[in-house]
Amino acid sequence: MKSKTVSLIAVSLGILLMILSAVMLTVRQIQKAKADVDIAAVVARMEKAMPGRSAGIIEKRSDIGMPSIEIDGTDFIGLLELPGRNTVLPVGAKWDAAGLGFRPARYLGSIYDGTLIIGGRYESGGFDFADKLEIGEEITFTDMTGRLFRYTVNRIRHSDNAKTETLKSGDYDLTLFVKKDSRFLIIGCKAA
Repeated sequence: MKSKTVSLIAVSLGILLMILSAVMLTVRQIQKAKADVDIAAVVARMEKAMPGRSAGIIEKRSDIGMPSIEIDGTDFIGLLELPGRNTVLPVGAKWDAAGLGFRPARYLGSIYDGTLIIGGRYESGGFDFADKLEIGEEITFTDMTGRLFRYTVNRIRHSDNAKTETLKSGDYDLTLFVKKDSRFLIIGCKAA
């Protein structure tokens, strides 16, 4: 009788583990599908939707909301560009803490008042440039109204966490962050 109970528990546990594995595989496939967005096609669609480019100015204002455009179910607020590295990335409008959403994405803040924080993934075609950046390197952000904001990399630091207070520490007009291995790279940029 005891061996039947043990066998039943073992079979039940095996079935539960198989179901859990299937769920985990499905979640991973969803994450991969979102990560496999054709970046070049999204950038092209965003550039087509933008009016002509003009200089953006950081200023105190009451309306710091950022206009967005929806492409294939994801809202985008603008383009992050590293001219010296020939890199252009669309930036999602909303950070998803579960990691299922598009990256890079706005974590917090607004481009208009100099509080924008953008997080990304350390992967090819994403924020894999982060550990190669140099102080003084140019970064631009173009919002969906065509306003172009210019920055220079001012500081690159490592942190064990990416808590809001850690990301907001320092007087930067644009902050980028990415997790590489077990640490975070935090890049502070000043308006140029």
